[in-house]
Amino acid sequence: MQVLEDSEFLDETDDAGMHWTDADFTCLARAWITTFVQTNGRTKGFTFYQNVNIAFNRDPECPTRRSCGSTKLQWYALNVQCVAYKGIVAQERFRNSHKKIEEDRENDAHKMYKGLNGGNDFKHCEAHKILAREPRWANLRDDGLNHAVNIPRNIAKRTSNNSSPGSRPISQKLYRKNLASQKAIEGVTASGSDVQKILDELRLEKIQAKEEKERRRAETMQHWQAKMDLEQAKEDRKIMEKDLCTLSGYQLQYYLQRQAEIMERLAKRGGPGT
Repeated sequence: MQVLEDSEFLDETDDAGMHWTDADFTCLARAWITTFVQTNGRTKGFTFYQNVNIAFNRDPECPTRRSCGSTKLQWYALNVQCVAYKGIVAQERFRNSHKKIEEDRENDAHKMYKGLNGGNDFKHCEAHKILAREPRWANLRDDGLNHAVNIPRNIAKRTSNNSSPGSRPISQKLYRKNLASQKAIEGVTASGSDVQKILDELRLEKIQAKEEKERRRAETMQHWQAKMDLEQAKEDRKIMEKDLCTLSGYQLQYYLQRQAEIMERLAKRGGPGT
């Protein structure tokens, strides 16, 4: 499994160019839970996220107002990571239910999350705690779409397709975030041995990528050096073939010195003239 290394999943700017902080995502989780609990029956996705946005903007701990589209997209980015982290925590509890304290299990979960996500740590513990306290969120499917509202299924497809017919395309940054997060979700469903195998494969891929990078760098340097040597040879040939009979004074002295340098350099290389 290959995870994108340059993906900082959250704490990015939204489509309006506004920065999202940890506090923003914590407020977003609180607003989603508030709206989720207050929703009766099945509500259209657009209406649901309008209500989420209203609750978000009314939160006194989150002074920055956001658009409905911004909160909706950032929710899916936040949710997919919280679901991935939830799965890792559950797996750690199952594997080490009687051997470790809760703090140690959380530390191990963070390490596993980083291993599955190219070294990117899970930054939104407060948002996860808020969501995890709501049983209905904790029991959702891993895609995070199985809740009491009608969510357009094209949202789920955006993790594998940058745009869907009839929906507004998401940004490339968010697409890469969701794609990497989806791979993390796939990883947490594996058993303990499978997770270790995934981590080993990830390390091997990184080593191979580093070796390939070094090989290409060496080839580039060799190509550059060959080009420079060719240019130097052309320049040396012009100087060596220069007719000194037409020169005098400083010009003659300059070309005599250059020719002597060239002959010395060729002698050291074992080239012509030795």
